[in-house]
Amino acid sequence: MRTVTNERTLGFAAHPELARISQKGPATPDHVIRTKRTPMLGSDIAGYAEEYRRYFDQHAPHAKEPKAILDPAPRVVLDPAFGLAAAGRTAKDAAIVAEIYDHTIDVILRGEALGGFQALPAKDIFDVEYWDLEQAKLKKGGKALPFTGEVALVTGAASGIGKAAVSAFLARGAAVVGLDLDAKIESLRSRAIFWAYAAMSRTRRKCALPLRERYSRSAARHARAERRHFPASRKIADLPTEEWRKAMSVNLDANLLLMRTCHPFLKLSPRGGRVVVIGSKNVPAPGPGHRRIRLRRPR
Repeated sequence: MRTVTNERTLGFAAHPELARISQKGPATPDHVIRTKRTPMLGSDIAGYAEEYRRYFDQHAPHAKEPKAILDPAPRVVLDPAFGLAAAGRTAKDAAIVAEIYDHTIDVILRGEALGGFQALPAKDIFDVEYWDLEQAKLKKGGKALPFTGEVALVTGAASGIGKAAVSAFLARGAAVVGLDLDAKIESLRSRAIFWAYAAMSRTRRKCALPLRERYSRSAARHARAERRHFPASRKIADLPTEEWRKAMSVNLDANLLLMRTCHPFLKLSPRGGRVVVIGSKNVPAPGPGHRRIRLRRPR
């Protein structure tokens, strides 16, 4: 899903004649394989799907060859609350849909200004949407990758295991949100579809995460005093309380804050959502000053 919220999309979504001008059809027939014939207005997905089935039932009997109905879910959503939202099988597909309909808004508004926007009749649009050659365009991508359609949020994404996880998820088809305290996270922007610079020591800067703004403020309060690098391991007798608190804030408290914030999104996931917490190497190799305790089985 890709959301485009700006003055233009918000204005179009709030247009007094939106129900009329947005339901006439696409700017060009070829767009239908990406955007479907009409966008959804508001949030009634079930109603949109039912209307799409009626559209199919009305025109399918007149096709030269038998047709099987395609996915009835919307690809474009218009709502005054957020403007334009575009959906697709992958983040790339959603971006294509958003770009097409962003252009369509201009076509519709200019057409209306010149006397009235008019698309091809629904029957002709149906013939293009269900034309075998047009459908072949969508099948060129081959078999979907294992994480296609899923979003992975990776913390510590600027380096090490986190950076490797970003690459692995992208290679397997996921859209990735990268989160890190380190400003180097910005270098991943060209590779990760979504990113977040969360250098919490200066987090008044807005993150590009689809999370509530209050989470950013809360995380900033908890992590404002943290540094990017922690000192080497040391004996407990030499460990200052403040360093202990910093380590707990990053390695323990941050997990709670993040999972608590993400929980509502995990509940909405079709597969229930999954959380993976990676432990520190300090468990098997804590560094200087430790004593390894060996447990023996009783004889």
